[in-house]
Amino acid sequence: MKYYEVKFSISAPQGLEQDAGDLVVALAGEAGFESFDVSDEGCLTGYVQQDIFSDELLRGQLALMPYPDVRVDYSVSEAEDKDWNEQWEQEGFEPIVVADRVVIHDGRHLPNNQVSIINYQLKSTPAWPSAPATTRRPA
Repeated sequence: MKYYEVKFSISAPQGLEQDAGDLVVALAGEAGFESFDVSDEGCLTGYVQQDIFSDELLRGQLALMPYPDVRVDYSVSEAEDKDWNEQWEQEGFEPIVVADRVVIHDGRHLPNNQVSIINYQLKSTPAWPSAPATTRRPA
């Protein structure tokens, strides 16, 4: 499938930047966008299949922004055509902490293909432990 890459430029009053970005994601999601990326600089990029993208629908969704002082502009270009799932599977991912209780991590990239069961107390800033509490080889 071919995708469009849509770069959103969001101008929001101070204090509303995060809410405005979250709303753009929700509104664009209703227009068929499948995934989003936020750069280190805070730029929001969305991805939508070319065959379902509708500029009219996206504009209509963005018009539903409940904050009148928020302005959203965007530019559309073709996304690089490659197997993103394959790249993600090869590179793995950073651990994901859910509700300070669960850590999701890429076990295939541990030394010797070990799978880890991690038992540690999260602090205010979650940190990846230096060594797993228990390890076992996959069956």
